[in-house]
Amino acid sequence: MSGLAVCTIVSKNYLAYARVLARSLGRHHPDLPLHVLVVDCADGCFRASEEPFEVLWLDDLDLADLRTLRFRNSQQELLVSAKPLLLSHLLDLGFDRALLLDADMLVLDRLDPVLEAMQRGSPVLTPHLLEPPSGPDRIERELNILLSGTYNGGVVGVSDTAAGGSFLEHWGERLATHCRSDVTRGMYFDQRWLDFVPSHEPSLAVVRDPTVNVGHWALPERRLEMEGETLLVGGRPCRLFHFSGFEPWHPERVSKRAARLRMQDLGSGAAVFTRYAELLRDAGIDRTRWFPYSFGRFDGGVEIPDIARLVHRELGEGAKRFGDPFADGRGSFLRWLRAPVARGRGPGTAVSRLWDAVYRSRPDLQELFPDHLGADRAGFVAWTAERGLAEHRIDGGWLGCETPRWRLRRRWG
Repeated sequence: MSGLAVCTIVSKNYLAYARVLARSLGRHHPDLPLHVLVVDCADGCFRASEEPFEVLWLDDLDLADLRTLRFRNSQQELLVSAKPLLLSHLLDLGFDRALLLDADMLVLDRLDPVLEAMQRGSPVLTPHLLEPPSGPDRIERELNILLSGTYNGGVVGVSDTAAGGSFLEHWGERLATHCRSDVTRGMYFDQRWLDFVPSHEPSLAVVRDPTVNVGHWALPERRLEMEGETLLVGGRPCRLFHFSGFEPWHPERVSKRAARLRMQDLGSGAAVFTRYAELLRDAGIDRTRWFPYSFGRFDGGVEIPDIARLVHRELGEGAKRFGDPFADGRGSFLRWLRAPVARGRGPGTAVSRLWDAVYRSRPDLQELFPDHLGADRAGFVAWTAERGLAEHRIDGGWLGCETPRWRLRRRWG
C-alpha cells in the first residue's frame, strides 16, 4: 500500500460532521477516501458499512490497556489525544503520507497547497494567524492565541520518514498524559505541544495559504464574501473552511469560542455557515447529536466527572488495585472516590475523596475554605451543592459520601 490517507476522528454524536467532510472531500478529491476513527461504540445507533467513509475503531489500533485509556480521558480528550495514534496507524498500514483534518471542516476546493507541502516536509502545520490581527481587540486576540497555541491542530500532515516518526512519537507521548485544557499550566489539549515543533523538527513545512484552514481566529483579516456559490477569502476561492465552535442550533453565532464575532459582521460570507448548517441537517445531525457516548458512565450508570478521570490518571500505577476503572462494586474506584476523607458529626457533613480532589485542584477554594476538612467543612460542603455541581458539571448523585458497609454494621449491628 502507498499514497496518501486522509483521516479524521469522531465520537458517534459527531457522525454528521464526518459525513459532510467525507462528501466534500470526495467532490474535490474523488481518489482520496476518508478514514474515520470512531472512539466509542456503535451501540446500535449506526452501521459502519452504510457510512460514506472507511470506519476504524480504537480496537483496530492495537493499543495497550484500552479500557484504562478510555476511562482516563474525557470524550474530548480522547478525540484529541488519538490524533497521533491514528496518523501512526495509517503509516503502519503502508501509506506514505497521512493527513488529519478536524471533522468540523468543509472542503470547498482542491487541497493542493497542503498536498504540495507534504511533498516538501514533515510534519505539515497551519498557523492560526498569517498576519498581525487588526482592530481594537487585536492584542486580546493575540493573547488568546498564545494561550491556545500558535498552530491549529485541525490540519496535521505527516510522511513516513524519520522526521515524521519523531514528531508523532513526541506529540503522542505528551498527549498520552497531558491532553487537557489547563491554560494556567500551559496546556490546551493538543495545540500548545505543537509550539515546540519549529525548534524540534527542521523539516517542518508550514502552509501559509490564506485559503486553507480558515476559522474564526483568522477573521476579519481573511475577509469573506460570496460570489455566486463560491466562498472567497480575500478575493480568492476558499479551499478549506474550519467551522470550529459553530453550532447549527445557534445560527446567529459564528463560534461559541469567539463571542466577539457575529454573523452580521461577516457580510455575504455568512452564507457559508447557512450552507454548512443545511449540509449537517441533511447528514442527520438532528438525530446524531443525541447519540450517547459509550464511555461516559460507570457500569452501574453513574456519570463519570472529569475530575474522577484526572484522579485516576494521577494515581498512575496505583490505580491498578481497583481493577476495571468502570466497575461499580466493592473495592472499585467508584466506591473509593465516594468514601469520606473526613466525616462531620451530623448527616451531610462528610467530604468525599472526589470533592477533596476538586478542592485541591482549585486555589480559589483553598483560599475561601482554608480548613476544608475542619473548621470550614460545613461551608465547603454547602459550596459543593450550591455551586460545585454546576461549575464542574457533576451529577447530583455525587453529593455526600458512601458509607462502607462494615461501618454500617458496626453502627447499627
